[in-house]
Amino acid sequence: MTASTPTRWLLGLLLMLLPLTFAWAAGQLTFAVARTPMSLPIYVAEAEGYFAAEKVSVRIVDCAFGKACLSELLNGKAALCTVADLPIVLASFTTDRFAILATLAANRNDAKIIVRKGDKIRSAADLSGRRVGTAMSTSAHYFLDSAALLAGIDPASMKVSNLQPEDWSAKLQSNEVDAISAFEPYAFNAVRALGSDAVVLPTKRIYTLSWNVVATRGILGDEEHQLDGVLRALDRAVRSIQSDPARAKMLLKSKLGLDDAAIEWMWPDLIFGLWLDQSLISTLEGEARWAVRGGHAHGRLPNYLHFIHEGPLRAVKPGNTAIAR
Repeated sequence: MTASTPTRWLLGLLLMLLPLTFAWAAGQLTFAVARTPMSLPIYVAEAEGYFAAEKVSVRIVDCAFGKACLSELLNGKAALCTVADLPIVLASFTTDRFAILATLAANRNDAKIIVRKGDKIRSAADLSGRRVGTAMSTSAHYFLDSAALLAGIDPASMKVSNLQPEDWSAKLQSNEVDAISAFEPYAFNAVRALGSDAVVLPTKRIYTLSWNVVATRGILGDEEHQLDGVLRALDRAVRSIQSDPARAKMLLKSKLGLDDAAIEWMWPDLIFGLWLDQSLISTLEGEARWAVRGGHAHGRLPNYLHFIHEGPLRAVKPGNTAIAR
């Protein structure tokens, strides 16, 4: 016996929605959070009980980096995630099943190009013809191409290989690549591993990375009141970081297994807050053009205003939204 057409349609719909029940089962929001210092407000909100105080139940799931977190969300395994701007852009060419709620942090020096001293690579211009490891379709990849263009070389002239962030340091040490384009904390780990043989290439601060809180569109609407609570908790966490940075640093050390040297290396470049502004739209549009030119994405440029959901942030920090519509 075969199922009728309406029955098959209903079964298909149920199978499609089933993963979403895990993303916010029993009123609990699954939050896919990348293991990076820029996720600190989320760690603080969890440790200090701010989510519970705002009457939202949040389950934190760790990811290695933001691109993986966004995949968790798009696969229905998370209702919220942290992610940088570039993975948002690349996903936007194929789906609109997510929305940006707020920028949580920014960093003008997160990505770095690291080489070995003995290889006599002194600037990005020297990377032409060289083997460079990075994680494709991440902020580190975009930074690498931007640095190459500003140095006057064609990004295609580099022999770029796609590596997992946890492998960057070892590949550079073993001479399997001549350079890596790495984001934190993996950049620090590579510099430490190489010791006196490490060189961080001088690059102007050509790219300000935005670290964003993204929600699946399935939770917007009836469940949106929970998002107000999440952002209120994160706002409290940001204020806690600003008022007691020493305590925040201790939590970051414990959460990510970092030591004092790693914290002091990264801390000066971190900017925490909750905001949405026009610079995010400009960054997304610029990255979209880069993605199409480089063959990393195909099709018409998306309208990124469609991916901004300002309601929860307006409810929590009404003065922190400045998106021109």
